[in-house]
Amino acid sequence: AARYAEQNYQIEGGKTSLQGVVAITPALIEQTMTITGPISVPEYNETVTPQNLIARIHFHQLGGSAAGEGSDRVPSPDGHSSMRKRFTELLSEHLLARVRQLPSSQQFKLLQAVWHAVHTKDIQVYLNTSAAEQVLHQAQLDAAIQATPDDGLMVVDTNIYPSKANSFIVNTLNDEVTID
Repeated sequence: AARYAEQNYQIEGGKTSLQGVVAITPALIEQTMTITGPISVPEYNETVTPQNLIARIHFHQLGGSAAGEGSDRVPSPDGHSSMRKRFTELLSEHLLARVRQLPSSQQFKLLQAVWHAVHTKDIQVYLNTSAAEQVLHQAQLDAAIQATPDDGLMVVDTNIYPSKANSFIVNTLNDEVTID
């Protein structure tokens, strides 16, 4: 997925050589906003809070013409994203600006939230240099399956198609063990 993100960056006109890709979930953004406070997006005359974050992003990204947004193929006026994703880009810029202004006491809280997010996979890091990836592997922060000392069972979901419907899919697993 990270390599595809790098390919998309190049396709969309990215010129800089990337060192890696960082992916974050809305859960980390919400946690960050509990530290920074609400984020104003004056270009849209909106204020985003942890409580309305996902709804506002979905409105602008999925609302289409109803939200006054364009297609993924129509660049935004600033050229940084598409019209459909412009709101998310501006929200990110304003959030990062607020993060840079945090006092040191709040920076520590943010660092704790990020560290927790690394372990919950709410932030995922892919690095292009093998030495850096090796550090993640040694810290067991990569995607490797960890060996267990005893028997084990690991269920792997190979659904690689990103879809908003994925959160509505319910999987059930029954494991029967017979000891002789």
